[in-house]
Amino acid sequence: MAMNHFHARSKRSPAASQRRGHEASVAVSTPPQADRSHSTATTTPTDLCRLDLQLVARGLAPSRTAAQRLIAVGAVHVDGTICRKAAHRIPADATIIVADTARPRYVSRAGDKLDAALTALGWSVAGCVALDVGQSTGGFTDCLLRHGVRRVVGLEVGHDQLASPLRTQALVVSAGTNPDAAAVRDVPIVTFEGVNARHITPAQLGALFPPAGFDLIVGDLSFISARTVWPAVLTLASSTARLIWLVKPQFELGPAALSKNGIVRNWAQHEPALKQQMVTALDALGWHTVAWFPSPIRGGGVGNQPGNQEFLIAAVRGTPTQTSDPGSH
Repeated sequence: MAMNHFHARSKRSPAASQRRGHEASVAVSTPPQADRSHSTATTTPTDLCRLDLQLVARGLAPSRTAAQRLIAVGAVHVDGTICRKAAHRIPADATIIVADTARPRYVSRAGDKLDAALTALGWSVAGCVALDVGQSTGGFTDCLLRHGVRRVVGLEVGHDQLASPLRTQALVVSAGTNPDAAAVRDVPIVTFEGVNARHITPAQLGALFPPAGFDLIVGDLSFISARTVWPAVLTLASSTARLIWLVKPQFELGPAALSKNGIVRNWAQHEPALKQQMVTALDALGWHTVAWFPSPIRGGGVGNQPGNQEFLIAAVRGTPTQTSDPGSH
């Protein structure tokens, strides 16, 4: 929709404004409004709010990133008109409707990627204690909990990234802090913030480190190669642990393989090498790869351009007990 069309709609007659206000009260709950029956004041810039922030505030999107994706694909209607600009400022009492089919299942697209891997592998993770490396907004964590994982311990180098629907269930721990066992007994999510996974040790996790190690390790990292964190992270696994890791080619291949926007230039040439270097790295650490397959969702690109094809690699520690291979080992 052209934005001048959207702005034109804001010039309503008093009767139209009254009708729109009634529709807003039906479509979505809005903050209480002051009595304006005797006021002739118009909306001022301070009464306006970014559309993406309004989606999160009203519970229509789990995070700002998710809100921006919904807006970009044309799934958001403001006062009956599609709006494709996340930064567009709207009145606090505007009617916002999001197409049900566009709403994400998890707090981020990462959840759908992991869900696809679990389905393809046929792995049950119910009752497991899992480690989520590069937790971020919590897409992997959300997916694991819905698949019956008993607890997820997340490692995140940043701060305040966990999406609010998960944050309400989580104990967030700052680096260098070790909560005691009583404090975490019934907590499904524990997030360690400000942690560099390359140097993680069991001692840093304190009571959150399972005596036998983690049953499952998942990972989704950006701006760093998985191979630089595996030597530390994989020592936290149990002797029969399983691994699912999202491989992002732009952080594993050298600059020569990428365009100026970080997109792999020649997949036919680089994918076999990428797969081999990941399998070799795991093998050196005592892990056996059982599956390598493309993610059903591409990575984020620059602007409206598609991102890189990402891959999921699955492995087991020690002697493999299955040969699940949706994409061949």
